[in-house]
Amino acid sequence: MIEIRKTELFAKWLDNLRDIKAKARVLVRIERLAMGNAGGRQTGDIKAAIRLAQNL
Repeated sequence: MIEIRKTELFAKWLDNLRDIKAKARVLVRIERLAMGNAGGRQTGDIKAAIRLAQNL
């Protein structure tokens, strides 16, 4: 399972989002971004994810 780490501002925005379908679409897009692209960019994606996680 993917762990989604959120900034306080994003978490508050997502919690206040009333449109259930829109909230689901946001979460699906985040999961897709977290999975990255297996077409040779995986190493770069992992490094980028680590940098982003360190800034949270």
